[in-house]
Amino acid sequence: YVGIGLIPLLLAIALLFLWTRTLRRHVAKQTRLLKERTQRLEDLNATKDKLFSVIAHDLKSPFNTILGLSGLMLKNKSHYDTTQSKKLIGHIHDSAQNTLTLTENLLSWAQSQTGQIKFEPKTIRLKEAVEQAVGVAEGSARVKSIALDYTQLPDIDVHADKNMLQSILYNLISNAIKFTHTTGTVEISGETKGDHARVVVSDDGVGMDAATKRRLFHTDSVTSKGTANEKGSGLGLLLCKDFVEKHGGNIWVESEPGNGSHFHFTIPLRKR
Repeated sequence: YVGIGLIPLLLAIALLFLWTRTLRRHVAKQTRLLKERTQRLEDLNATKDKLFSVIAHDLKSPFNTILGLSGLMLKNKSHYDTTQSKKLIGHIHDSAQNTLTLTENLLSWAQSQTGQIKFEPKTIRLKEAVEQAVGVAEGSARVKSIALDYTQLPDIDVHADKNMLQSILYNLISNAIKFTHTTGTVEISGETKGDHARVVVSDDGVGMDAATKRRLFHTDSVTSKGTANEKGSGLGLLLCKDFVEKHGGNIWVESEPGNGSHFHFTIPLRKR
């Protein structure tokens, strides 16, 4: 009789044990999800802070340059000869181009961070993508008499999103131009590695130390001025990292002070 009387008690204890165990698992799962959401919110907050800092400083600066130079020309147009006017117009054009590039990067990066940008990979001729990116960056290179060489690039097909690949290539090439001295060279080369292509954008510019390399590709990265005092926000490299990783690839840099920089990234080859 005692044994029979203990059965309900033992069942109740067993059920209580199972309920407690289930509850602990549920609490642990919810805690993990809460931590993930908290980390996501912290990342989004860092993104927001980066966007605000760029808008407040880097986007404001070129507009001040454009307004200042155009104001000088309007106010003192009779004091400038053709050569001086051409020089001022050139500065205004460069500032406008940099502002456009920065704005495009801001929009693309914001869309990337919020998951609004479409990822539509397809078969693309790598050399054609490089030719288009070089064509866009050619004006900046011409100003500094920098040669853009992609003769060592293999003629291969890759499986990539066209817009993202164009953005990666243009940002890396323009970054290389920024830190290369006048009459220098920027080279775009590549090779196949298994089921991926490895593309390298190299320059013979100022290079960078280990501390600078560690700060690259992060929201808190601080960029230095280029060899012609060009300004930057660091968003271009952040965008490159996001877009390369969307393709399942990697991006990294090899560089030493005074010995130039070599930016590498991998992208899938054409699916067979």
